Amino acid sequence: MANDSPFHSFYNSPTWRTFSARIRAERFHICELCGAPNSSEVHHLVHIKRDNIADPAVTLNADNVMLLCRHCHYAIHERGKLRARRSSFDALGNIAEVREPATSSITPLQDSILRERVAAAKYSIAKLHQLPPS
Repeated sequence: MANDSPFHSFYNSPTWRTFSARIRAERFHICELCGAPNSSEVHHLVHIKRDNIADPAVTLNADNVMLLCRHCHYAIHERGKLRARRSSFDALGNIAEVREPATSSITPLQDSILRERVAAAKYSIAKLHQLPPS
């Protein structure tokens, strides 16, 4: 992301920093998928995109975030992506080493929890959008 992107601006804003710190404290820095202590990744269940980054019902909704450890956060973002092998070559151009991609996966139970939380987040966002402005 470029420094002038709306994502960079959002994630570096005092509003996000305060919100995410509150989430970490309220959830005791414990990963909501695996129970790991000292977790710090505040993950949006309904992902932030250019068309919803200005919508606080998505970006700053406690129902739309999960506190995760780095391992679980990585696993969520990487699931379903094609992972490429990495090769290194010697001075003659021969393959010297082939490294299989690191895999990080979530269990079927964790996947079920995620699906339930995403459905609840979508419901919460829809409900907030139906409220009249105050």
